[in-house]
Amino acid sequence: MKKRVYLVLILIFIVFAYLRFSNLQNRVIFDWDQEHYAYEIKNIVQNHKLTLIGPRANNDKGFFLGPYFTYLMIPFYLLTNLHPNGSLYFLIVYNLVFYFLSFFIIKKFFGSKPALLFLFIWTINNLLAGYDVIPWWPVLIPLGVILVWKFLFQRNWLFLGLTLGFFTNIHFQFIFLFFFSVVFILLASNKKQELRWKQIALTVTGFLITLLPLIFFDLRHNFLNLKLLINFFTPGKGQIASDYFAWTPVFTNFLQPLIYLKSEVLMTIFFLIFAVVAFHLYKKSKKELKTFYLSMLILWLITPLFFAFYGKRPSEYYYVFLYPFITITMVNFLLSFKNKNLERGLIILVLGYLMIANWPLLKNNLGNNDYGLANKNQVIQEIKKNTTAEKISIIYNVPLGRDNGFKYLIEYYGMKDEGGPKFEIVIPADNQCKFKAGIIGLKYE
Repeated sequence: MKKRVYLVLILIFIVFAYLRFSNLQNRVIFDWDQEHYAYEIKNIVQNHKLTLIGPRANNDKGFFLGPYFTYLMIPFYLLTNLHPNGSLYFLIVYNLVFYFLSFFIIKKFFGSKPALLFLFIWTINNLLAGYDVIPWWPVLIPLGVILVWKFLFQRNWLFLGLTLGFFTNIHFQFIFLFFFSVVFILLASNKKQELRWKQIALTVTGFLITLLPLIFFDLRHNFLNLKLLINFFTPGKGQIASDYFAWTPVFTNFLQPLIYLKSEVLMTIFFLIFAVVAFHLYKKSKKELKTFYLSMLILWLITPLFFAFYGKRPSEYYYVFLYPFITITMVNFLLSFKNKNLERGLIILVLGYLMIANWPLLKNNLGNNDYGLANKNQVIQEIKKNTTAEKISIIYNVPLGRDNGFKYLIEYYGMKDEGGPKFEIVIPADNQCKFKAGIIGLKYE
């Protein structure tokens, strides 16, 4: 039995690896976010200036999160002498860790079959396959969710708090997992166990430990981040009126790999069916799993209320924390039937449907990224080949926001955009360009 399980695990991994790693060097992006943390890494390594803050939540008016993603990327950038290709190694390592760690954690608490089905559904989800090759903060969120499950089931409250704090500082959407964990602890506690408030206190202690860099930053900057945090959640004058349904088309896009068509009606039906299925599993399960499904159901129902109150259009990746819950619930529902023939038939039907629904976009994911790191790197290398000057002048004839990523590469190759021989970067490339890398062209004398 064990040999069969690990054989299936390897077979699924071959598909997983193909969809994540195939043509990876031409798919990886290097835009604003990536250039931002590349400079932070460079400043830490070369200037020995350790940053205490990370990305800003939501926009340039938001508060700062912790610097942990930057720290995490340093070893990979060191492997490439600070070249952004370090992000490729990061993605390979992360996806390997996620795949095998998820298997062993889910196997321990749910069983081998749920673990294998979970990974197969995760593997063929076109949205997740696309996110898994973006070197940015949200890519880590699914791993964080799986780790939260592990520490909740093991009742390891300090490590639960550390995990919640670490991943909340990766991306603020993880605050939903803090809510989920508190609900789980309250529901799981009884008189024979430790007082629930002690459990929550230990979890909160672990969470607060991860805030130390931000606390040090605020002590040095007159509590700037605390003020930004307060202002972020305080309605301001002239604020645009809230749109309580701004989240619905985004959530529809988010669920597209499961419902196939981008239909808000289908999204609503899926939302309600999922709630019923979660309640069914809650009634059917025992002990920790009973608590797990009830906590998840509350989280599922609270999430749209939060985004309705938020009143602005979020991005699809703001919901990534839900996909592990959705996937494990689907899997355990399919495995909950006593009639094994019915169970097998439903599994084959659902998996076949998901493969058909996702395959066209999965194929698109494997193609070159026109604005990716590889093309930008080739353009800057071409500039380097055609000048010996350290100072050059770069003209950007590109759409708004498409000039990101070039500056860091220019400096990496020992040049500065401070006046000198002129080079024009053109997007899209035209016939007058002397060099083309995909959609990016280069003009020079």
